[in-house]
Amino acid sequence: MKAKQKTPEMLCNCFSALSVSLILCLVFVSVPRTGQAEERFEFQSYKDIMQLFEKLDYTEQSWNHGSREVARVYLATIPELWRAKHARQMETRTKKEIFFRILAPLILKANENIAAERKQLLKSAMQPDTDQQWLRELAIKYRVSQELDTEITQQELEQLQIRVDILPPSLIMAQAAEKSGLGTSRFANPDNAMFNQWSRSGKEKDTIAAIDTPLHTVEAYMLKLNTRQPYTTLRAKRAALKESGKNATGLKLLETLAKLPGQAPEYVASLKGLIIYNRLTEIDQAYLRDMEPILLVPVGAGSQ
Repeated sequence: MKAKQKTPEMLCNCFSALSVSLILCLVFVSVPRTGQAEERFEFQSYKDIMQLFEKLDYTEQSWNHGSREVARVYLATIPELWRAKHARQMETRTKKEIFFRILAPLILKANENIAAERKQLLKSAMQPDTDQQWLRELAIKYRVSQELDTEITQQELEQLQIRVDILPPSLIMAQAAEKSGLGTSRFANPDNAMFNQWSRSGKEKDTIAAIDTPLHTVEAYMLKLNTRQPYTTLRAKRAALKESGKNATGLKLLETLAKLPGQAPEYVASLKGLIIYNRLTEIDQAYLRDMEPILLVPVGAGSQ
């Protein structure tokens, strides 16, 4: 990964190298989920994305000079040629650099959304007579309640404050890299399921979850860590570290995964190695740049 942050050299997902010269197309498109306007950057090759990153000064050089600012560039989908061709032809070092640089903005955006929910949650906790509808919806989302028509109890409110919190980017990044083979698994393409998500379809066999965008798959996985019972210890440790004024880093929370029932020691050891070797801990200090978001959209052969 290259100095995670160095390693996220901060990320650039590459796909489809065409010898054709490409016209960089910037178009405004509305994003219904966030209500924001995003610039649309169409690319046919990962080299086009790298050129954009150079223009944005979103580079390994700026990272090594101390910048922890990550450009708001969000990949729309993982192109087929990333798995089928280009990732196979690259050196591992280059493949990591591209994968991590593309992934960093997605993780930081997901954390930004969680932080906004937490801010409103804490505000509502100070004013319990307000925002009850929003609180009930949040409680259902975070699996604290199943009822929309009942008021949130104090116990549920306290449980929400434990669950609605950001996660260390280094931990999420290492898991995405391990589970998806740097975006080359059959889950990651064509379904964007970088964390090997399955869909319960009601049929005899579960199927790979088809997820709209890489950002959605990151958000879905982080919600899993924040809600599912096996990760109770992770959430408790995060809360304890915060209470003591310490940072909940990826390496610190990784220790809790080793205690999961049936968890293979090799998996946790591999994640630890990924974080340390690729200097992924550096991304835990990263933040998103104040800029209009740019949506990276593969076109032509790059979309295959």
